[in-house]
Amino acid sequence: MAAQVEESLKMPLHWRLIWTEARNFIDIYQRDDKMNSVLLEFAKLNYNILQSVYIKELQELAKWDDPEAIEELPEYIKLIYTALYNHAGELADDTLDDKSINILPFIRKLYEGHIEAGLQEVKWIYSGYNPSADEYLQVSGKSIGGPVAVSYAVVGVVGQYSMYKFLSEFIDHYLVSDLVSAPGYIARLLNDLSTTKDEIERGQTLNFINCYMMEEGVSEEEARDHMEGLKRKFWKKLNKYIIEYSVDAPNIAKVVINMVRVTHHIYRGGKYDWFGVRPKADLLSMLNSVFEPIPM
Repeated sequence: MAAQVEESLKMPLHWRLIWTEARNFIDIYQRDDKMNSVLLEFAKLNYNILQSVYIKELQELAKWDDPEAIEELPEYIKLIYTALYNHAGELADDTLDDKSINILPFIRKLYEGHIEAGLQEVKWIYSGYNPSADEYLQVSGKSIGGPVAVSYAVVGVVGQYSMYKFLSEFIDHYLVSDLVSAPGYIARLLNDLSTTKDEIERGQTLNFINCYMMEEGVSEEEARDHMEGLKRKFWKKLNKYIIEYSVDAPNIAKVVINMVRVTHHIYRGGKYDWFGVRPKADLLSMLNSVFEPIPM
């Protein structure tokens, strides 16, 4: 119990990725004197079966080839471009065939917004312009890819579960929807909380902490406290949508909240960047959760 309480105090369970938490809980539970051995065995078996399914899915994703149409692109871009192009085409074809809804203009707008946000950041950097904290967050919440990822996921879920009555409404309102924007803002705040120190050492000063410190004349600690408050604020907005969708569209609610939980896991609540600086033990834990079954 003490170990569970300690973990919960580090980061709320609601923000955590269920898949990795299941493995952590199994590890804690099997050391409990009052544990049920049959229940423990079933939990391990269930985890290992699901893990084998996920590994097969990863193997399928790794089979994409490079089409001749993109031979001019650098090698490292070809796989990414092909995956995006094929996936966008498949989504558009499915919705067009099933409900005569053309979502290609919607997908194009998504990527236009993402690319424009990235270009805006580049302009700020090279012009020496210091945006306000709010101005920075509005742009960087898009450039981090949250809106694109969430929108893709929602469209995919809508098609998989034939919930097309939600599609038109979602497309019409996604630009002002907290369901789309909040995950991007949370991701950006987590990113900047965890990477600012290393970025500043590399001479990269465009981040929320610097913007807020310059705008408000406060310390780094105060800026970080403000970001923690914003993170909770956006979680509250997201939770409102999750509750609303949990009745009529629970699968949409599930996929969106799990995406935000993944972001928390990547940045460990804003402590470090899993893609960059990360403890070796945490990397091994993540790899084990994906590739190593639990010993029975």
